Amino acid sequence: MKQRWHHLSLRERYFLIGGVFCLLTFLSYSLVWQPLQKKILLAQKKLEQHRQLLHQIHLAKPALKEWLNRRHQNAILPDESLSNIVHQSAAQAGMEIIKMQEEEKALRVWIAEVSFKKLVSWLFDLQYRHGIQTAYLDLVETGIPGIVEVQRLEFIRDIK
Repeated sequence: MKQRWHHLSLRERYFLIGGVFCLLTFLSYSLVWQPLQKKILLAQKKLEQHRQLLHQIHLAKPALKEWLNRRHQNAILPDESLSNIVHQSAAQAGMEIIKMQEEEKALRVWIAEVSFKKLVSWLFDLQYRHGIQTAYLDLVETGIPGIVEVQRLEFIRDIK
């Protein structure tokens, strides 16, 4: 290799060095610089989308809080018993209550197998329509995707 290099004329050596330099420049640009620039642009685009979403959330936050407070205040019926509200709302949601146990300020409930989405929707409804807070929740997988068994669920009344 050295012999070949020494047999080349000065002009050929400079030409080869320039070619290698051009090749290395092209490879570093196409394999390093360009992919990095694409990733940076993509990250900046995602950041801008998240900023816009955050801005929209901040704009909607006061209206959502006001709506939830109005709904919460209008729906709470303090005279109605906790067990009655839970039983009626579970029936409306199509859920089967296995057992209910009333305590001084809480209500324990055991529910048969139910869709996780339906359960979360029901708990949300209890909290924001009736002012009933979930104090404790113990779920067990059933082996069926999306279906859980509620072994223990404890509610307390949110009275303000």
